[in-house]
Amino acid sequence: MQVKQLSAASYHVWVHSPVPGQPRFFASDALECLTKVQWWVVPLLWIPVACAWLAVAVQDWGLPTSACYAAAGALSWQGVEYSLHRWVFHARPHSPAAVCAHFLLHGCHHKFPQDVDRLVFPPLPAALIAAGLYYMIRLALPAGGSDAFFGGLLLGYVRYDCMHYLMHSGRLGGRLKAAHMHHHYSNPEEAFGISGGSVDWMLGTPAAIGATRRSLVDR
Repeated sequence: MQVKQLSAASYHVWVHSPVPGQPRFFASDALECLTKVQWWVVPLLWIPVACAWLAVAVQDWGLPTSACYAAAGALSWQGVEYSLHRWVFHARPHSPAAVCAHFLLHGCHHKFPQDVDRLVFPPLPAALIAAGLYYMIRLALPAGGSDAFFGGLLLGYVRYDCMHYLMHSGRLGGRLKAAHMHHHYSNPEEAFGISGGSVDWMLGTPAAIGATRRSLVDR
């Protein structure tokens, strides 16, 4: 992969200079296919998984308690989304291997933000992240509550990834899209929240859109 030839500083500048088009990552068609995901795969795969966890929770804890934990999980997604986006996906790589990993994980989306086949998270890395989150939730909450919380968290994720696709495909406008386009085209160190901006406001990273809002929305 040619990006590994860039220094860390050069890569950071290059990857945050967006261009149109769709890159090819691998010579192998099979490997290349694994980097592309249609948006509908996300709800088709993860809503049944979320419902299964919620069903287990309801069976163990009953509907009212499970609903409270599920609502807390769904609301907590914005914090997870922000944390992953800011401190994992935007961590600066400092080696050729880290540059390649960053580009595959998130950098490609910043370089080619309108690549419609790479706007949602592929199932395998999403499953690995979900497994890690579930493990941490199980450590913090009792079994039935953790199942309901995790089910709600997954529904929050589905909402986020579908909204992200709609923002880039031009089917969703408004303040959230303006903030996300600002993140891509103006300042990648602002507006880390996609499905909501409350965490950005709490942590001092809201989009300073100002007079540029109209041009950014149209991109």
